[in-house]
Amino acid sequence: MKSIAIQYYEAMNRIQQNTTLLRDVYMIITPDKISGSLNGIALFAKTEEFKAINVGVALDVGIPTPTSEIQIVNQDKTQCIIQLDCYGEPIQSAFLPDVKTTAADPCGRFFVGFTQFREEQYRLSLESEDSSEYTAANLIGVKGVTPYRIVPSHFRYFYVAYLAHNTSIADFNRTVRGWVPEGENVKISVYYEATRSATTKADNTNPYWVAIEEAFKELNITVRPSTIPTTTDAKFIVEASIPTFGISPQRFTVPLIGGVNERLSITVFNEGIRIYQKIIPHLANLPKDKIAEDPGTYLIQPTII
Repeated sequence: MKSIAIQYYEAMNRIQQNTTLLRDVYMIITPDKISGSLNGIALFAKTEEFKAINVGVALDVGIPTPTSEIQIVNQDKTQCIIQLDCYGEPIQSAFLPDVKTTAADPCGRFFVGFTQFREEQYRLSLESEDSSEYTAANLIGVKGVTPYRIVPSHFRYFYVAYLAHNTSIADFNRTVRGWVPEGENVKISVYYEATRSATTKADNTNPYWVAIEEAFKELNITVRPSTIPTTTDAKFIVEASIPTFGISPQRFTVPLIGGVNERLSITVFNEGIRIYQKIIPHLANLPKDKIAEDPGTYLIQPTII
């Protein structure tokens, strides 16, 4: 998010002018987050340049909150994109063939199963503020539309899902394949998957978490650890065995990420700079004897992926 990058940058600028830190602080901006970061942080995190930085803890983006508290992201979700290919007999659209002979039939039956599953998960989401307790699933694309005079012989649909923590990719695949049987006219495949990363400890055993809590106490702001509904660049930092927290200091802000009316008030924007200005020195001034030599000590590996 551009606003977060600007807030981090301005906070770092102010810290540099007025504060001496025990540790170096690096700001890394990489491309392609929306497309999976495969040409961004995913590559950089594997380089010798990154290893040479000797990172102890990392901060990434979190998620805005419409309330007075701030959610500190310490875990993500498994992402899975399903590709559905349906085949049938092409025909002039003025005729009325048996629907079972068309590509639309299996796609329609799949969509019925998907819609029922999605409605179940939607009800779960209304009962919980924790996104790890439900699967978010959406139809994101379709290919196969032809001139309106022809009934297509092939449709290709893409569905994305961010899985609940109690659901593995294998579990989800079994569910998906129950919506319509595979055969000559139906093919279901996994187009893309990204398993969820380790959880960064958010308790008193992690001095980085303690430092963040202390910073927010001084600001008189309530925080709580949470699961981000999606995946972020933090995934690749955590895979390098580095504890990572996602913090978007944007209170009283409805999440509109990806919307046509995404916006941020100037008051919230300026407060966010001050929040980062408080957090970063708390982390960067942790003495060496307070932290483990291996940053991976503060990570918990998932049991279901």
